[in-house]
Amino acid sequence: RIAFWLILAFLALTSCGKKPSSESPSVTTSTDTTEPETITSAGDSGSEATTFTITWKNYNSQILEVDKNVERGTMPKYDGATPTRPDDDTYTYSFNGWDPEPVPVVADATYVAKYKTALKEVVDPRDFVFADTGEGYTLCGYYGSASRVVIPETYNDKPVVSLEKWAFFNLDNLVSVTLPNNLRKIGEDVFADCDNLKHVDFGNGVQEIGFMAFDHCPSLEAISLPDSVETI
Repeated sequence: RIAFWLILAFLALTSCGKKPSSESPSVTTSTDTTEPETITSAGDSGSEATTFTITWKNYNSQILEVDKNVERGTMPKYDGATPTRPDDDTYTYSFNGWDPEPVPVVADATYVAKYKTALKEVVDPRDFVFADTGEGYTLCGYYGSASRVVIPETYNDKPVVSLEKWAFFNLDNLVSVTLPNNLRKIGEDVFADCDNLKHVDFGNGVQEIGFMAFDHCPSLEAISLPDSVETI
């Protein structure tokens, strides 16, 4: 019996001395470094346009000028005559640039003429003084205060054919004057010392312009004479 217990004790000591296995399950790590596929758009390789078309229009959509093959980045330039808009019963119009404001070219563009408006002034016929010359009337003087004066074509059913000396002398209010087509003669010093006179519409009948007719008109930078003028 003693031998039996000794054998059991020996077996127990032997089993207690065994160490558990230190092996751990193997782990496989993926090292795939393949880069994602890059997709290129078919349009990425297209070239950009380098020239464009610039169109210039008047207020009524009339095409004034078309500039083709204008290079990218250049400032568009209008080379035509200054755009105009006829006056109506209420307003006068003067060119005042383009809409939109021109910018360096990056695409096709259209620019439309824009205008400043000014309310027409009513000129009282009684502000004019006329003298009968037989064939028509001469305008001897204007005593109104309008800044834009339109001289009538006729008076008492006769044509207004001339402007007498000093007719508009020293009128600081005068900015613009329109002469009738029947007018043949502008006398001496007619518009002298009109400091603010900027525009004169001569009509198409003036033949003679007197000495110093526009003397000392500093605001009058330029005038366009009709072909009818014979003597200055």
